[in-house]
Amino acid sequence: MRKSLKIIALIIWWCEGTKPRQSKLWKNTIYKPIEVINSDYRIVKIFTDFLRNEMKVPNKKLHGQI
Repeated sequence: MRKSLKIIALIIWWCEGTKPRQSKLWKNTIYKPIEVINSDYRIVKIFTDFLRNEMKVPNKKLHGQI
C-alpha cells in the first residue's frame, strides 16, 4: 500500500468522516460505520478507491447516498 495514499485516506476520514454513535433502537449497541460526507465527488472517489483497491472492501459493502 502506498503510504501517501493511506495518509490521504486517513486525513479525509478524520476531516470528513463520521465517528461512532449509539443506536437509537438498541441502547447498548454502538455503530462504527466508516462514512465520508462531502459535496466534492473527488474527495469521495479518492476515499472509495482507497477502500476498494487498498483495503479490499467488496463493492457490495459500499453504499452511496445523494
